[in-house]
Amino acid sequence: MATDDMRSGFCSLCGGDEVHEAEMAGQLGLRKPGGLLMKVNVFTVLVCTGCGHLQWHVPMDEERRDWLRRKTPRVRPRPPQR
Repeated sequence: MATDDMRSGFCSLCGGDEVHEAEMAGQLGLRKPGGLLMKVNVFTVLVCTGCGHLQWHVPMDEERRDWLRRKTPRVRPRPPQR
């Protein structure tokens, strides 16, 4: 599982250094699983042109952070499986 932040300029999957930044915009939005929410949002998308792996980043402010904490389930950290 990829955990490295590709904003460093390196792909978190293949380790390549051909990471490009784009924006994704459209009728989509963050929602809790199974919920319904349609909203125009802009997300930063980082794409490795070597292997095609990508990461999405959401602009985070206090309002969005508060909404996420109240409305979506938290994924609790687990020890790595061996």
